[in-house]
Amino acid sequence: MLNKLIKYYKILALSLLVLFHLFFLFNPQYLISYSTPYILLNIIIVLFFIFVKTKIIELKEYINASVVEIHKELLLGKIEPLNTPVNIQDIKEFIDAINKLVVYLNKKNKTAQEFNSNVSHELKAPLSELRADLEYFLYYSSLNNDIADKVKHFIKRINNLKTVTSQMLFVSNNNVKKLNNNMQRVLLNDIVYEVIEDKKQLLQEKEMNLQTNINQAISMHGHKELLKHAIANILDNAIKYSAHKQNICISLKAKENHIYLIVQDNGTGIKKRDIKLIFHPYYRGENAISNITGYGIGLSLASWIFELHSAKIRIRSTYNKGTMIFIKFYLI
Repeated sequence: MLNKLIKYYKILALSLLVLFHLFFLFNPQYLISYSTPYILLNIIIVLFFIFVKTKIIELKEYINASVVEIHKELLLGKIEPLNTPVNIQDIKEFIDAINKLVVYLNKKNKTAQEFNSNVSHELKAPLSELRADLEYFLYYSSLNNDIADKVKHFIKRINNLKTVTSQMLFVSNNNVKKLNNNMQRVLLNDIVYEVIEDKKQLLQEKEMNLQTNINQAISMHGHKELLKHAIANILDNAIKYSAHKQNICISLKAKENHIYLIVQDNGTGIKKRDIKLIFHPYYRGENAISNITGYGIGLSLASWIFELHSAKIRIRSTYNKGTMIFIKFYLI
């Protein structure tokens, strides 16, 4: 009982102040004799609420900073327990609970990274050998057209698997600290043009028209290869989920302190319930129909790369009408 009273002493003090004011409200004659203490008391009340408001602001800032710190540590692949704040007794239990969660997540994250790294490494070699054997069989054997097409299809699937394993290995073996050391000033417009050049053959195969609206000399601090990989994935999806002879528009512009990259297509679109999950690893929405290959890793990795560059990504999509992806970078 005593512990509860100590825990809620502020509420009790405020209740007594309310009773004190109610007493003077119904007995105003006493104010003449006690006007000076009454004014002082109200000043103390105002100062008390200013103090409480200050503490609430400090607490809010601390919690926000803690969430950001946990987020950074998750990206680093190494999560450290939070320091218990001084003189904030009310949230020590909260911090203890968070620390237990942090330790648990740290173990799970490390286990997942090791598993992905081992699986990816073990898969790369046999996939390369299998592809080499199939290519030799295709080009140095007399095959009819049906069998040759089947072999080409197998080679294409193996190439897709190799891409997935490379992405898994990349995520497992890299962390934010290592990648930050390789960041420098890059021209984002040049990166976008390089991606478009790499996708030219895919665009030609589907007879698609790519419209561009790209400002020149847009520089930012970033990792060139990572940005190229992420943007290539966004454009690749726009091509993959659009029908033949459809239009795709990509625009890049700088405005005030932001850079905006927008990729718009007239493809299959994404259902509302899928949009919330589309960046989750291995998730594929209903628009990922059977004749479109994929493993649900590319967008997840692209989202991680944009997040690494402090960029925000947003999707606006209408099923069976098309998709627009907005990426907003902050100029530093």
